[in-house]
Amino acid sequence: MKNSDKYPKRAGPGVISSLALVTALALAGCNTSDPGVTVDLSGQERMVEVNTVVLEDYQVAIYYRREDGDYDGWGLHLWNGEGCGDYAGATLSSPHFGQWQDPYPYTGISDDYGAYYVLDYLPDSGDCLNFIVHKGNDKALGDNNASFDLSQPSRHAFTFHGQSKVLYEAGATISVTLTGAAAHWVDKDTLAWTPGVNFASVELYASDTAGISLDESSKQISGGQGYLLSPVATFSQSVYDKFPLLSEFFGWQLPSDADVRGLLKGQLIAVAKNDAGEVVAMTQVQIPGVLDDVYTGGENDADEQALGLSFDNGIAFALWAPTAQSVKLQLFDENFQVLGGTPVPMTEDENGIWRHTGGGAAEQYYYRYEVTAYHPVSNQIETMVVTDPYSLSLSTNSLYSQVVDLSSDYSQPDGWNGHGVPAIAAPEDIIIYEAHVRDFSAFEQNLSDENARGKYAAFTEDASDGINHLKKLKAAGMNHFHLLPVFDIATVNENADELVDLQSTVSHLCSMNSGARICSSDVDQSQTVAQVLASYSPETDEAQALVNEIRSLDSFNWGYDPFHYTVPEGSYAKNPQGVSRIKEFREMVMALHELGYRVVMDVVYNHTNASGLNERSVLDKVVPGYYHRLDPLSGNVQMSTCCDNTATEHKMMAKLMTDSLVIWARDYRIDGF
Repeated sequence: MKNSDKYPKRAGPGVISSLALVTALALAGCNTSDPGVTVDLSGQERMVEVNTVVLEDYQVAIYYRREDGDYDGWGLHLWNGEGCGDYAGATLSSPHFGQWQDPYPYTGISDDYGAYYVLDYLPDSGDCLNFIVHKGNDKALGDNNASFDLSQPSRHAFTFHGQSKVLYEAGATISVTLTGAAAHWVDKDTLAWTPGVNFASVELYASDTAGISLDESSKQISGGQGYLLSPVATFSQSVYDKFPLLSEFFGWQLPSDADVRGLLKGQLIAVAKNDAGEVVAMTQVQIPGVLDDVYTGGENDADEQALGLSFDNGIAFALWAPTAQSVKLQLFDENFQVLGGTPVPMTEDENGIWRHTGGGAAEQYYYRYEVTAYHPVSNQIETMVVTDPYSLSLSTNSLYSQVVDLSSDYSQPDGWNGHGVPAIAAPEDIIIYEAHVRDFSAFEQNLSDENARGKYAAFTEDASDGINHLKKLKAAGMNHFHLLPVFDIATVNENADELVDLQSTVSHLCSMNSGARICSSDVDQSQTVAQVLASYSPETDEAQALVNEIRSLDSFNWGYDPFHYTVPEGSYAKNPQGVSRIKEFREMVMALHELGYRVVMDVVYNHTNASGLNERSVLDKVVPGYYHRLDPLSGNVQMSTCCDNTATEHKMMAKLMTDSLVIWARDYRIDGF
């Protein structure tokens, strides 16, 4: 992080009240060595001449401005297609074209507008050209891809670090708006943010009603309480180590009397102002760093506490939600009827953990939490009903968490505690067979129980083809059985009556998807989907079309879309409701152990199926903005894994992962991960 005292105050005419162009225009009138043409900035505080590079026919120039003036390593990723036109000439033939690891270098540097890139394009090639300004994996304009709009009369585009908008008029201004989440509260004393405009001061505004707004005419903030921040001269090495992506950010110190815990329970906006006290930039604040510092930085604090359910002194509930303004416990009986007296207000302790004991809860009853907290996705105070991220059992389709003691007799099959686990002499003796629970028996022809097809129960068969195969493999030396993901997944319907698979009839398909093309055809609806597929010619697209129409309804899923990390998936259970799935999973593990296999489980803690206010979001409703890895400028959840990345570098996400692994190893006798 940079010392914000070193921020360069720029000479020039008065500051223009804009979010992005203010710094470039503050230099207007300075000389430049670039060949160029003059552009009249009509309507600004002062008419000046600025310089843009001279272009030939079928060329564009993209300008990229950084306040620190350091353009080393920053280049363009360029590509053709995806609805846009084509680059051509020297641009297309450049060895840098399309090479993410070796981006297209700048043509020159303008005093007025920063680094510029002159690019050739094909005549009549569409309305846009693709580009991303980046250095390594750091994107200068935010997460989304950018494009040059060829329908604009100008062939000059102006971009500014940290701002996603592409401008086409040198004298244009942008209204100040709340942009991204580019400020980072890294510890209880320190904020990191480089506003990206010419500014004189930085303040942190906080509101427990999410009432912060900007008066566009006066350029003043209304609502909330502002805290003037002081420049930070140095940072500890631990801060640099924890936040390497913020090494170029300016640092700011909060007032010593700021109520940090109280501020974290509301809307937080970082605001930059000019010498006249007008707002020139504002952004949301990312808070994982300060949450870790305040709630996990000491001894015996949040990351040393037990979360979820405990049964030592009655039934106790514990949920870490330090940004919540309130948490209530919703309780339901075994038929999902609301218990009298609920929701029950919970009490927050000094570690940000909301607790409640008793309240009419009983084992095998169901529960959910009602969390009221500020959410950065909506920029509002939200009341969110959510299952427990530490759930041990769930209802069908994970609508409710269930109160279950995994050490109880009702959750264990006969012989569970006494069954043996095969031993190996050394790790190098491990020989692994990998399989998917559903696929293992989906087409099995010799099941004693047809209801076991595709289920955990298929592993408890005595003489099925699958089990006989495993016996032969064991005799040949195989000793570990690796299960593809078996935790609760998000996108398979656990209600078997609502699934459409290959053995389902066309009639059933049409009852679930009446718009399917096959439903209006003359196909015999008593046929199975498999029979219809077999009748299609491979030279047509009919089979593909039919498969596409059952894709969202079938049970085919490898399981890499976590919903709840520490509960067995319900679609693999004959009965997905509540504790039954736990017993069936344990029966599978015990059966594999008795066959001589140690059991390994595939885990996927690096992402979730959803975040934000999505119906399948859990972690991001409990502590919004904490459990997921966010883009450092936009604040959007990063998705490099495929889906919503989790941030295991944050203490409480790491704790959740570790606690979950302990439960699988201790309570489910899983031998490896």
